[in-house]
Amino acid sequence: DDVALVAHDRGTIQKMVDELVEKSKEVGLLVNKKKTVAVTNIQSTPPNSHVIKIDRQEINLVDNFVYLGSNISFEPNNTKEIQRRIGSAWGAFTQHRQFLTDRRAAPRLKKRVFIACVVPCFLYGCETWALKVEEKKKIDVAQRRMERAMLGITRLDRVRNEEIANRTRLPRVTELAWKRKVKWATKVANADVRKWSRRISEWFPRGAEYKRDAKRPVLRWEDELMRRLRDAGLPGGIWMRMARCQKKELATLTTPARNQA
Repeated sequence: DDVALVAHDRGTIQKMVDELVEKSKEVGLLVNKKKTVAVTNIQSTPPNSHVIKIDRQEINLVDNFVYLGSNISFEPNNTKEIQRRIGSAWGAFTQHRQFLTDRRAAPRLKKRVFIACVVPCFLYGCETWALKVEEKKKIDVAQRRMERAMLGITRLDRVRNEEIANRTRLPRVTELAWKRKVKWATKVANADVRKWSRRISEWFPRGAEYKRDAKRPVLRWEDELMRRLRDAGLPGGIWMRMARCQKKELATLTTPARNQA
């Protein structure tokens, strides 16, 4: 279940799909054609050059899809995934709203329920995010709305966000996301060199055919790590070396999280 196939061209991926279908049939399994989709970052010329078939039936070519709970696409931002996480968190909050908004319930118990049930919905897959300012603000706004509901106050009461945070004593979700990302960066840096996670982190395009766009570059996963090290007076490119040899120093220099792009 939940198999992902990756290839450089249509011919290779079609061969992989055919082999998967054949081997599945040998053990009595069938590939669900309706649930199988394809996504590509290559412009299709002509339009049918990216057609993938299962038993002569074309599968849908989509811009994004959900795989293992996360939204997968080639878009240069996390907007859709952040919206999914916020929606999931609100779903969990709604399930426990009766307790979380009960003024008779002890604040420490509300905090434990929120951290155990709502926060994981916010942070699922956060280790791979490259968050922009707007995306961090969306998460912060959602958390503050939940905290206001827990305290039984509205924006008309004119209570500042700092006061709300002091009353609920809940950890800031964006800070938790950043700490998890630093922890994941340490794991990637210390992984076997043959692992895809490390190979991708260390790879960068080379050759005369590569030309960077003149417009503002897309925010990369490691950019904030590098920026925070530069803010501390260190070269940004040493984050991987620090993750291997100076784990505590890296965590200290790059936290707490700040709402900057």
